[in-house]
Amino acid sequence: VSITATNGYGSDATQTLTISVAATVPTTSVVTSNANPQVVNSPITYTATISPNRGSTAVTGTVVFKQDGTALSGTVSYGASGSNLVAMLTVNAPGTAGNYAITAEYSGDSNYSASTSAALTQVVGAKFATQATVASSANPVLSGNTVDFTATVTRTAGSGIPTGTVDFYDGATSLGTDTLNASGVATITGITLSAGSHSITAVYSGDSVNSTTTSAALTQLV
Repeated sequence: VSITATNGYGSDATQTLTISVAATVPTTSVVTSNANPQVVNSPITYTATISPNRGSTAVTGTVVFKQDGTALSGTVSYGASGSNLVAMLTVNAPGTAGNYAITAEYSGDSNYSASTSAALTQVVGAKFATQATVASSANPVLSGNTVDFTATVTRTAGSGIPTGTVDFYDGATSLGTDTLNASGVATITGITLSAGSHSITAVYSGDSVNSTTTSAALTQLV
């Protein structure tokens, strides 16, 4: 756009100011995952948020999600958050464990320019890694008295509670088995041990998406 000003005394007194006006406003794209890490062949929902760098006109247009540069198939749903455009796509994680680069590419519209998000590293594993801890109801315990042992199993990363069973051992001797409850806790009760020091461990069996694990040994004194 050129703006010309003159004071009426001829061309020598005329000045022209040129202003560049961008055709569209820049945008910023960000992509997130609702399950990171995730296990193979399990659902993941990717969300892209497209924000205008200035202005309050609502962002419109389309978004393509890509995994390692290849477009992911599926139906993208759209919504709005203020002037931001929100796009969501649910897909299954790859069938092979590894790290995958996920990007969201925004098409732009009549008001806003296209943009591509920074890559999100989506971690996909064969199973979730887990950890187990074992605790005693009394330590030390008097000889002849009983003791209860409790094991808690959690994922080392990601949300979700493992299922399955836990076997309790005194060294190599089995003390009993219990099924994890809804909080990921297994308990055996009324255990009588001989006088002395005992090495108590809890061995988690794993399930379809959570890996097996063995707790560190608890030294139980009787």
